[in-house]
Amino acid sequence: LCNSETTKNDFLKYYPKYPEKDVEVTYLGVDLEKKEVNIDNVLPKDYKERGYLLYMGGGINRSKNSTGVIKGYAKFLKLLESKKGKLPEKIHNKPPYLVIAGGQFQNQELKEVQELNELIEEEGIKESVIFTGFYGDDQKYSLLTNAFAFIHLSLYEGFGLSPIEALRAKVPAILHKNPVYEELFSDVAKMVNGENPDEVGEAIYDICTTPVRYRKQIEQAYEYSLKFTWERTAKLTYEVLENDF
Repeated sequence: LCNSETTKNDFLKYYPKYPEKDVEVTYLGVDLEKKEVNIDNVLPKDYKERGYLLYMGGGINRSKNSTGVIKGYAKFLKLLESKKGKLPEKIHNKPPYLVIAGGQFQNQELKEVQELNELIEEEGIKESVIFTGFYGDDQKYSLLTNAFAFIHLSLYEGFGLSPIEALRAKVPAILHKNPVYEELFSDVAKMVNGENPDEVGEAIYDICTTPVRYRKQIEQAYEYSLKFTWERTAKLTYEVLENDF
């Protein structure tokens, strides 16, 4: 059983003698309760005024491409500055935050975490980047639904739980064109080259400054996300096992 066509293709690439007819795809499910709770303990007091771009479900290993998120966000801030006078003054004085959610990003003993903090310093964006640390499972929906956009630029994934959660929370998603994200999300997300900071920055800028452009896609993405349920995964898994055994 594989959790995507991408995973199936990878499996068969490394095990070419395995019978393809015995490899089945059963997509995973998402369980996200649409209930807002208080998130003031993990975000700055002015998060509603300034807004924020949310990076959630990432990690410190290099394949997650957290550096791509930081570099793209830095380019976004430079774009905002270059458009000064053409946009509301408020957005220049207090641009949206980049919120990086997850406890692993606060372990300063890890070299990868140190490198991310050094990059933030180099880009001169320390005051605009917020690390939430650990957050409660019950806070996930609120963190997502209050963001102006969700970003995930992972270079490789087997599936994509976090992007589906974002779609379920009706948040525009900016995703790297890795194989499984193109398989699953090419019609319902803003697809970018996550290794190109300029392209990423432009995508963030477009969603931030022209949100009305994405309303239809948000609704389509929400409807699409509803197909990924654990009930459906269980049913498909049962059917495979029943037919094969």
